[in-house]
Amino acid sequence: MDDTKRRKLKGLNDLVVDTVHAAVDETEKVHNEIARYPYAVLQRITPLAAPVGIIEFVQQSVTGLVYRSIRVATKVAGTAASITLAAVPGDKKR
Repeated sequence: MDDTKRRKLKGLNDLVVDTVHAAVDETEKVHNEIARYPYAVLQRITPLAAPVGIIEFVQQSVTGLVYRSIRVATKVAGTAASITLAAVPGDKKR
């Protein structure tokens, strides 16, 4: 593989990883905004306020873990692709 192709593929890999991270960031943000509404309503009911707060905390923790896992998996895949590209032998001059 020549250096131009390698650079283009590396750039494409970086673009895909950055795009996935940006999409995950926005999706997580919207997810949290949407989930916040029912909790806010239920927490106004005094006997439910404490349990709803706990449930909201657990939900936010699990959701955050899922989105972090997606980011880590994307980074690992991107790094693996970069390492693989770097290991592909260059074109031999004839």
